[in-house]
Amino acid sequence: MIDVHEIVAVNGIYISQLYKNWYAVEVIAKRGNTFFRIRYPYETIGAAQTALEQIEKKSPNVPKPHYRPIIHLMNPGKVK
Repeated sequence: MIDVHEIVAVNGIYISQLYKNWYAVEVIAKRGNTFFRIRYPYETIGAAQTALEQIEKKSPNVPKPHYRPIIHLMNPGKVK
């Protein structure tokens, strides 16, 4: 699990169009030189909002996701 202090940006709540009860808090995290986009999924919008508030406060009491988090490796590319 990613530590809340590794989170560099919060994208907000992602609402799935495919699954009925699937809401996720989407964040960007950095570990070392690698960036990740992570979605922490919850069954209700209320649980997702609570998790979002805790993540924004950098609180260690973030509720455990109801499903497995989805982690994408990001390629930041080169900036000139």
